[in-house]
Amino acid sequence: MSIARPRIHRLLSVVAAAVTALTLLGPVRAEAASQYFELRGFNGSGDFDPKCASVGGASLENGAPLVSWGCKPFGGNAEQIWRWYGGTNIMNSNSGKCLAIGDSSREPGARAVQWTCNLSKADQHWEKLSAGAGQGWLLRNVNSNYVLAVSGGSRANGTWIVQWPYSNSLEQRWEEHHI
Repeated sequence: MSIARPRIHRLLSVVAAAVTALTLLGPVRAEAASQYFELRGFNGSGDFDPKCASVGGASLENGAPLVSWGCKPFGGNAEQIWRWYGGTNIMNSNSGKCLAIGDSSREPGARAVQWTCNLSKADQHWEKLSAGAGQGWLLRNVNSNYVLAVSGGSRANGTWIVQWPYSNSLEQRWEEHHI
């Protein structure tokens, strides 16, 4: 028993030191490492050539269109990297601008663009909705009530990304590929 007591005391002192250190350092934020993501089109088949929502021409300007473009390996291009901002806005890491619908349109087929982030603009507010278990996500625009889609379901690079009435089709499904 005399040998066990020193071990217990050492263990208790190590635990006390760890608790003190954690208390002084504060909480560790695990989400910081994975807050950035590629917004990939979902096709449900482990696509060998995934397409990402990309700011056309890597533009830094307001009104630059979003297009579908082949994803670069390991988050290679900042115009394809996004993060949630303010809870309902989606910000591009290259431009610092947010995903919006051009002219705040409520018409089907209106193009998705980037615009200076403004938490009070409804056309920049997006709701992430499940398309079903393992089926990707829908991004519903709060202003128009339409979902983000690749125009015509095209797989060609440079295809416009638009808002469209919900139809449960693959061109309306997305996944956040965290980098």
